[in-house]
Amino acid sequence: MGPCPLWTPPGLCPWSALVYHLSTLLAESRAQGQLYADDIQSYIHCRPANAALAVGEMGRALVRLEAWMSSNRLHLNSAKTKFMWLGTRQQLVKLNLDDLAIKFPTYNFSATARDLGILLDQELTFAPHLHRLSRDCYYQLRQLRTVARSLTASAATTLVHAFITARLDHCLTLYSGLPSSRLSCLDRVLRAAARLIGQIPKFDHVTRYMLEVLHWLPVRQRIEYRVVSLVWRCHLGLAPAYLIDLCQPVSGFRVVAPFALLRGG
Repeated sequence: MGPCPLWTPPGLCPWSALVYHLSTLLAESRAQGQLYADDIQSYIHCRPANAALAVGEMGRALVRLEAWMSSNRLHLNSAKTKFMWLGTRQQLVKLNLDDLAIKFPTYNFSATARDLGILLDQELTFAPHLHRLSRDCYYQLRQLRTVARSLTASAATTLVHAFITARLDHCLTLYSGLPSSRLSCLDRVLRAAARLIGQIPKFDHVTRYMLEVLHWLPVRQRIEYRVVSLVWRCHLGLAPAYLIDLCQPVSGFRVVAPFALLRGG
């Protein structure tokens, strides 16, 4: 991005000013949005019967966004701009995609879209993302297995963390609420990584080694720990402001008990 000749509200740095202007622009277009670095996610809620109206509103918001960015020497990357419907399977079936294709021939609606490294699908099942994540992790494990005999346990642990567990932990809280059958593929990746570090045969038990030696939690517990830690940081005022605003304690709720259990465990 080039320099932005923006009017900056008092007290805001240039980047905050950019976020301020884009947020205001989306709000004026009746669209909600999230901004992360140079990525913009804009969305409009609607019923299936009002899908055409929502597409029209989103199109007008996109035109205004392109005009504003062009006037400030910025460029909207059309190659990475995607439209996608999100909803339950029952809601998506009610959409008349053929009618929408006729009314908006220049718009292509995608079944998946990559957002900050996460592959989103229309029903937010994360099945395509988890499948790709597992495949990528197994590829890295195969590469590490070729040099595993030349590595110490400490070196193997470091490499596995860099290439495997760091991938698994990326945006882990998004998987909260997914069924165990959906998360089982990630548990298999963790067990395979633990066998690589400990040189444990394929059919030997590895759970105790994961817990007592590597101090790894299963995927479900890793997700719960991340969520609880994030809530605790919000309670202490250490989390970002937008998360603190969304995480408010309810009356009569005691926050000491669950975290005392974590410290004890």
